[in-house]
Amino acid sequence: MDVLVAGGGSPIFALHRATSTIPTVFVGVSDPVAVHLASSLSKPGGNLSGLTQMNIESSAKRLLLLQQAIPTVSHVALLREPTNPTAPFQLSQFSSAARELGLSYDVFDVSTGNDIDQVFQKMEEQHFQAVVPFAANFMFTEKKRISALGLKHRLAVMAPSKSFVEVGTLLSYGAEFPTLWLCGLLHRQDFKGRKRRHIPIQRPTKFELCFNLRTAKVLGIEIPPTMLALADEVIE
Repeated sequence: MDVLVAGGGSPIFALHRATSTIPTVFVGVSDPVAVHLASSLSKPGGNLSGLTQMNIESSAKRLLLLQQAIPTVSHVALLREPTNPTAPFQLSQFSSAARELGLSYDVFDVSTGNDIDQVFQKMEEQHFQAVVPFAANFMFTEKKRISALGLKHRLAVMAPSKSFVEVGTLLSYGAEFPTLWLCGLLHRQDFKGRKRRHIPIQRPTKFELCFNLRTAKVLGIEIPPTMLALADEVIE
């Protein structure tokens, strides 16, 4: 193979273990430096380069936007897949942001669909107001379940991607994925004519704030007009 291209999460870690010589492009790794895929963003130093979603850095922003969209929120459930390599770093960002914003939170660990069913029931019983899933492949796989359970248990879900809002979550904030993939494919071309150790890891250029007003209506939540004016997309 001349070049390998993979999404973030388990696939890229598998490729990292499998080869240190074949040029490899990743798309959507939360923080490649923190999880030891690269020495730095400007000089990765190995056979890997690509694009980071900056999900760790944007974790704090998601809590801030959630509070601005629903000012009455005070107690938040963090939905974590504990084996994800970036989970400790995301939790650190969420914890710092929660303290600054005056929010209390609890962490719920999930590894299966059945786990998600059970913790949403507990969240309702414990009177949580909102749920913030960590950015992880597992959460994206289960986004329809998470969205449906948010509606069932009347919990506002703040997701890391517009793809969640499209299937029913209330709001999202995160890197714009189609652009990431396009840049990843273009990035792949760079490997053909340049020394791969000197190809910088790219950051996303666009982050999207999205709302689903149909979900807001079901939950009885009125999003402030000032927040809707900031939105990149509003599903009505």
